[in-house]
Amino acid sequence: MAGVSIGEVLHFYDESDEKKSLIGYPNGRMLTTITDFAATLSYIGMEDFKLWTEKNVEYFLSETISYEENLDIPNAKANAFHAYKTLAAFLTFAAKKGYLSLSEKQIGKLLSKVEKGTYLADPVVPYDPEGKGKGLSKFQEKTIRQYLELTDKWADKYVSSPNYVDLFGSSDGNTLKLIMYYLVVNNYEVHRKTPQTWTKKSIADIMTYDFVKQLNFPEQDRDQIVPTLVNFMDYLADNDLLKREKAEKYQRFFTEIEPKMLKLMRDDLLVNPEKLTIEEISKRGWSLPEDAEAISEFGEEYMKNGALESSKERLKFENDDDYGDMDDEDFAELLDSDADMLGADADDDGDPRQILKNPEQLRQVAEIYDPDKNQEFLRGDHIDSKGLKTWNETDAMKNHARGVQLALKFFLLRTDYGLGYDLPSFETIQAISQIVDHFYNHFLETPEEWKTQSMITFAGIIRGHASSEGILIFTNFFRMLANDRIISIEKSQKFIDTLHWKNKKTLGSFSISKGKLKRKKKKKKKKKKRK
Repeated sequence: MAGVSIGEVLHFYDESDEKKSLIGYPNGRMLTTITDFAATLSYIGMEDFKLWTEKNVEYFLSETISYEENLDIPNAKANAFHAYKTLAAFLTFAAKKGYLSLSEKQIGKLLSKVEKGTYLADPVVPYDPEGKGKGLSKFQEKTIRQYLELTDKWADKYVSSPNYVDLFGSSDGNTLKLIMYYLVVNNYEVHRKTPQTWTKKSIADIMTYDFVKQLNFPEQDRDQIVPTLVNFMDYLADNDLLKREKAEKYQRFFTEIEPKMLKLMRDDLLVNPEKLTIEEISKRGWSLPEDAEAISEFGEEYMKNGALESSKERLKFENDDDYGDMDDEDFAELLDSDADMLGADADDDGDPRQILKNPEQLRQVAEIYDPDKNQEFLRGDHIDSKGLKTWNETDAMKNHARGVQLALKFFLLRTDYGLGYDLPSFETIQAISQIVDHFYNHFLETPEEWKTQSMITFAGIIRGHASSEGILIFTNFFRMLANDRIISIEKSQKFIDTLHWKNKKTLGSFSISKGKLKRKKKKKKKKKKRK
């Protein structure tokens, strides 16, 4: 760091009264919590401890607590409490020793504010992950060393044997050793369990917490963690290094816990404060120390715009003012030119399709991508009533928002339906949302209520104006609606049958050729100069 490194501070913290007050707290988890917190601040230009402000410390402290509390694991609240107490102790020590520009009194007030009226104000008690009220037996450094040496020898024998199956492209077995390191160390540090005494509870705790936070594997490698462990257990049992009954029991535990672990790993990319902040920096191609000035400026703006809460930040929309000054053509060009925005590479760790698992985030992102910000759908032709239903602006707006969300979902899943990554986002989202608007404005029907007769009428309207590529998009959109059970499979097929005919014309305000939508060229407007 520009002033003093995190390593130096931790060296002195290790023997401090503040750390000793955290009786039995696992050292590895404490180090991870502190270094992740410091790294997150570093990523937004606060490499030097002296640059840490009350606002930033309080914000990321609260984010860390929220992140821990919302992990979908049984002991999430206890982990949040331990993480908070760990950071509180570290911040108090750092302030007392003058590593921060904030005084010990300022840190004390800040912590009181965060704790007020919550369980975080409870006193520290000896670490007791098993909940038996006895705490843990005394930690023995030599025990951990002994079992790490033993499992390393097991791994070396396995890797050099003809039974070794390389699932990671790591012929030296280092990835296996890394996985075993976290299993051995954390099982002992957190639960005082050795490889002969692991339980399903202790293994689940490590796989759904420590693996999630510390094994930053690409997606294809995450899927190989459990198969690698299962193969390793087979080898240990076959060579009498571990009792077969125990090896098979561990294999069963690993396999049963795997789905939860993989889900948490995927979700962690969207909620982990450090990983989200790294994502924002990496999107811009920055690194320290070369881009220190740019990162520092970004950090100020990042905090001003709500930092981690902002879906716009995650998708590179940095402020609404810039968006508001764009006309439709400029906005379309922005969407189509920025591959990162909606996933030119869906296999990337930051797969934007993750937003589909979070309805609220999908809603927020859909607002950003709404192709009709001016609400032209409210000013177009519409029927006043149909049966007992009457057209009203509130329902039209809700229906439109739903249409944009469905269109965005379809675009994110386009490759699942045989469409290419180069499919332009603006026209696709616009075309699908316009269909949803049309069905409400002319038939007073939401997607769940669409009728075959309405589809026949709609198909008649666009007959002669839709290319085969456009029909392909609509066809697969109807299939998605059926897959999501918004409409029945039978109704989806009837809609598809209604749409199919051969022609090569245009659809709406855009043309489609060679599988790619292309906007009609407009006359360029002169840009208004900003005052």
